Parts: sequence; C-alpha cells; structure tokens
Amino acid sequence: MPPVDHNHDLMADLIHRGRDHGLPTYADVRSRCGLAPVARFAELNNTVDADVIRALESGEGFYFILR
Repeated sequence: MPPVDHNHDLMADLIHRGRDHGLPTYADVRSRCGLAPVARFAELNNTVDADVIRALESGEGFYFILR
C-alpha cells in the first residue's frame, strides 16, 4: 500500500479536475448569470448565507477561488 500524503489538498484537486474538464471559474459563472464580480466575501451577501460567508472569512469553510 502506498504511503498516505497528509499534505494533499483535496479541494484544490477537485477544482483543478473541474477546470481540466472545462468547468468555468466562479467569477465566470457569476458573469454568465448576470451577477457582478466580487472581490471580498462580504460582497456575496445577496447570494450566499451569512453563516457561510463568516466561515469562509475565518478560513473554516471551503476554499474557493473568487477570481
């Protein structure tokens, strides 16, 4: 059995895999849906629950790329 890589970033791998298969970035999806681009988590307040925004700001939520 191969050794386990504890420094492996699963979320980064999933984002990369999606991009390999042609999925657009979060910013591109927002644009295609007619939503304004965002630069800060607080700007997500009209589309994302406040608890999720707080988790993202604190680093306890999922990491995703805004741009």
